[in-house]
Amino acid sequence: MVVLVAGGLTYAEIAEGLSITVGTVKTHLGSAQTGIAARNPWGGRLVGLASRSGGAWVTERRRVAGQPAGGPPTRSRPCRYGSGHAAPGHHGRMDAKQILTDGFGRIREVVHDVVDDLPQEHLNTRPAEGANPIGWLVWHLTRVQDDHVADAAGTEQVWNTQGWAERFGLALPETDTGYGHGAAEVEAVRVTSGDLLTGYYDAVHERTLDFVSGLRARDLEEIVDASWDPPVTLGVRLVSVLGDDLEHAGQAAYVRGMLRGR
Repeated sequence: MVVLVAGGLTYAEIAEGLSITVGTVKTHLGSAQTGIAARNPWGGRLVGLASRSGGAWVTERRRVAGQPAGGPPTRSRPCRYGSGHAAPGHHGRMDAKQILTDGFGRIREVVHDVVDDLPQEHLNTRPAEGANPIGWLVWHLTRVQDDHVADAAGTEQVWNTQGWAERFGLALPETDTGYGHGAAEVEAVRVTSGDLLTGYYDAVHERTLDFVSGLRARDLEEIVDASWDPPVTLGVRLVSVLGDDLEHAGQAAYVRGMLRGR
């Protein structure tokens, strides 16, 4: 059995459900550029994946000859962000669509837990020189999800079709997702309210779930980017979005804790 841990979430047998081979995961995770393997105490590898938007980490653990069953616990205590349970109506074995739906639902939980009731000044506060503020982190993860899901679905981005670009009013190109931003570009993403951030994310989340709900198992095996070796499938691309979003949502949660003194 292969266990993948992405952004703190554990998905058992997701490789089987999404037809993703371990080699594919090690080579890239959607937009990942570099795979770095390191030993861990349980005989598996920690696979570091440097992505276009900052990187994603996946833990691969495989039973080896002579190794006892079990291994390290994937979650030693209840997590503040996310219920720790499958989405409502998911009992027993979950298929790939249910796993993806549950994963994207957890991102939404974290986004709201971080942003709701947060003063505007905290949204745009950098916790340290060169560090990214909550507003930029949540805007960026939402822009990436919007961009990648729209590209996979062959539709226009919510950013453009529902007027979010105008509502944010940023002094940046409409196509900008935050990838490669330097200090000046990050500073240009000034968020006027938490409701603006969560409203945009909720719209993208709804579009994402609509897309995922219509997928068939064989759709996840479709090649969406042949420029990688091996080529990227739709299943891998969606897991890439999950991993990247959870990474940045976790960063935003950490910054909130710093700013709130806990």
